[in-house]
Amino acid sequence: MAVRWRSFASSRSPRSALCQAPPLSARHRLSAGWSPRHRSPRCRAPTGTWAGRRRRARKAGTAASGKQVSQERLRNVTQIPPGRRGILSCALPSACLMSLIRNTPQQAFADIQSGASFLGPEVMALGLLWLGLVLLGALQTQAQDSTPNLIPAPPLRRVPLQPDFQNVEFQGKWYILGLAGNEFNKEKHRQFKIYAITYELNDDNSYNVTSTLAWNQTCDHWLRIFIPTSRRGQYNLGNIERYTGIQRYVLRVAATDYIQFAMLFFKKIYRNQEYFKITLYGRTKELTPKLKENFISFAKSLGLTDEHIIFPIRIDQCMDK
Repeated sequence: MAVRWRSFASSRSPRSALCQAPPLSARHRLSAGWSPRHRSPRCRAPTGTWAGRRRRARKAGTAASGKQVSQERLRNVTQIPPGRRGILSCALPSACLMSLIRNTPQQAFADIQSGASFLGPEVMALGLLWLGLVLLGALQTQAQDSTPNLIPAPPLRRVPLQPDFQNVEFQGKWYILGLAGNEFNKEKHRQFKIYAITYELNDDNSYNVTSTLAWNQTCDHWLRIFIPTSRRGQYNLGNIERYTGIQRYVLRVAATDYIQFAMLFFKKIYRNQEYFKITLYGRTKELTPKLKENFISFAKSLGLTDEHIIFPIRIDQCMDK
């Protein structure tokens, strides 16, 4: 055996046979982190040695294994039903968009997660990124589409204010005879019914306002508090923090004779969007042609049209409670 080994070694070149690490000085040996096992040779290992052959075989095996795994994943993808195959290739923006169009966001997310077992974590991460971007764009588009094209609310300085408003005379029961606003639609709210509202004056000059509506064969009561401002006849909604999304709510008595009619202007800011409405009050449930005409003129003077003006249907249920 020794003769064969010497014969094999002698067949190599002197440089290959004598390829050894250089001697190290004492200073290098004592340097931090040095170990005899970590000494690096000056030359590469000869390609004809058993060690070189093992390295080449190991490298070739790794490449073949990676290629085999890739081919196996490709075969798995081709076996996926056509309806789900496009989700797994969500590494492209167009594929993500088509996936979102054809499926719900939850289904698209689930499909991408299941696709990770076929295409690997890199594709899943990229697919999730594209899905997030597409979902963000879809939500922004939906938010823009859901925002109605409202008629701008007029500034308060354009709305008249009842001179020398008398809060004691104004209190009592009123009936809602007419409504107009940038959120009302004549066709959509054609079945709107009349309801009653009562103003009760408090010691601090605020109003307890109770609305009484007929709802599902019962009478529903809704209480709000309006706090006076520095201008007589103008009030702010009290306890506004209890009303989610409402940032401001103003009531302004535009005109009244206290005994027959009153026209009130309401303006609210809800989630940064301005809404306004005009309400026609009557001490009785009778709507005269003259009062109706004046109400329509007032609503149109603030930018509303006939489509934004409604007159509730007269009913008797809950009106005297």
